[in-house]
Amino acid sequence: MSLHRDAVAFYGLALEAEDLMLIGRYVRAAVLAAFASLEAQLNMAAQAHANAHRHAIDPLVHDVLLELEATIDEQGHIVRRRRRIPLTTRLCFLTGFVSGREFPRNGQLWQRFLRATALRDSYVHPKPPFPWDYSPSLARDVIDTITDVEIEVHRLMGLEPMHWWMPTDELLRRDRARILGLPEPERGSG
Repeated sequence: MSLHRDAVAFYGLALEAEDLMLIGRYVRAAVLAAFASLEAQLNMAAQAHANAHRHAIDPLVHDVLLELEATIDEQGHIVRRRRRIPLTTRLCFLTGFVSGREFPRNGQLWQRFLRATALRDSYVHPKPPFPWDYSPSLARDVIDTITDVEIEVHRLMGLEPMHWWMPTDELLRRDRARILGLPEPERGSG
């Protein structure tokens, strides 16, 4: 929840900023926080499943859930190390593995997710020509896309969405002072 709120807070700050450098900084931060929120959700689900079913699942599947691999080091010892799995692959695997249902990759949501991932990648791995469009609407679209992905994963798993998963502008409007760390408005007595 904190990472999701961070994404919304950075988006809100981008909306209020007047300096183009600050707007860009907040937009990039919002995009990265939104993706961190999704990855945290996926990692929590994978960790919980791996721990709960440790003795019932194949050790290879256990390692995939935890993004580990067995390899041989320079001294000839078998060691386990981190093995990063691309986010799109991890999302599809975990959704299918935990829910028994595939994440739909033929619709609008998947296309939005791929565009959001490409934008995130351009911020994390910048290559010429560097992106210069740091419109706050880009951050909002990414946050809304990630929220919709999280809702879809929960739906496939038969779970209710989290109460804070709502359109970004609606969440910001509802909880603006708290999200942006502003003093709460005075409430009238009576």
